[in-house]
Amino acid sequence: MQIFKINSYITLKLENSKTNIYINEILFRQCKYLLLKRLKINDLGTYLNEFKSIDEESENLDHSLEHEPSEIPPKTEFWAHCSNLQVWAEHNYDTNMLHYSLSFDLLKKLAEVGDIQAKRGFKDELVRRLLSGYIPVFCYLFFEGFLKIFSKDEIKDILKEVKRKNYLVYLVYSTILIGEDENFLQYNKKKLIKFTFMIENFLESDCFENLHLKDPEIDDFVNALRKLKQKIKN
Repeated sequence: MQIFKINSYITLKLENSKTNIYINEILFRQCKYLLLKRLKINDLGTYLNEFKSIDEESENLDHSLEHEPSEIPPKTEFWAHCSNLQVWAEHNYDTNMLHYSLSFDLLKKLAEVGDIQAKRGFKDELVRRLLSGYIPVFCYLFFEGFLKIFSKDEIKDILKEVKRKNYLVYLVYSTILIGEDENFLQYNKKKLIKFTFMIENFLESDCFENLHLKDPEIDDFVNALRKLKQKIKN
């Protein structure tokens, strides 16, 4: 069995050819698979300069190991996962550096067990990623209950800042936040379907042109709308 200690809270163990994450020596989660990026060495500098987050980059990465038997030896995969977690810890638990389906759950658990760095940065990291305007992360944080850490006034302040940065993403966020009740997902799917049609009509209207958005901002919103529609289908 291979063991790698990230810090006093996080330990990775290679057990039965699987990489497992332990928090305070209690099993937290098994690492699922590696995301791969094939680059020419001359393209590495450009890639690093343009990198925003592993979540946004994941659309361009190779997910084949999620569904196919890995040809990578378990020990090699183990050390790759160790490297990823080590870099994440060394960069103050920056959630841009791990997929959101792992990074936020891990950060929350670390805060719960008393990791001072995680406790101090958890709320700030949530706000930072919410303000990034990346819809899949927002949906994950909302549907997994992470926004419950904020008061209603804090949510209003976050929405104000989102509105200042990107009015159209603000529309998406505020629509998702409507109807916080037990039947939220089912209730809002109908609303979100209507909302996507409304926004598609809005994109073709004079009102949209009057916003005088720059091309990158338009692209960001169109991508956000596409991802939201995919979320509804799922």
